[in-house]
Amino acid sequence: MGERCPHPSGRGGHPNWGSLIQAESYANLQELNEQLAALDRTRSNLVAITGHELRTPLSTIQVCLESLATEPDMPQELRQVMLNTAWRMRRECVNWCRISSRCPS
Repeated sequence: MGERCPHPSGRGGHPNWGSLIQAESYANLQELNEQLAALDRTRSNLVAITGHELRTPLSTIQVCLESLATEPDMPQELRQVMLNTAWRMRRECVNWCRISSRCPS
């Protein structure tokens, strides 16, 4: 007769104890994979929502600044700083969204 796998409690073993441990480990692994998939969906949703919530006001700010930049009394230096800052903020937001959406799960 084959060797018996010892029971963790030291009370002897069952011939199929190794198979039972393997089945339990597989079930645990499946549950962890499902949790990981749920976390990945949550991360994707967070990135999408955050990106939208950041881009929307930045677009509005940019349009307002572009409108202000057409004012004849606006100093050229201030006009350039405003527009450059708005574009930079928007670009950083878009970059963050791209990088975040590519993060490994």
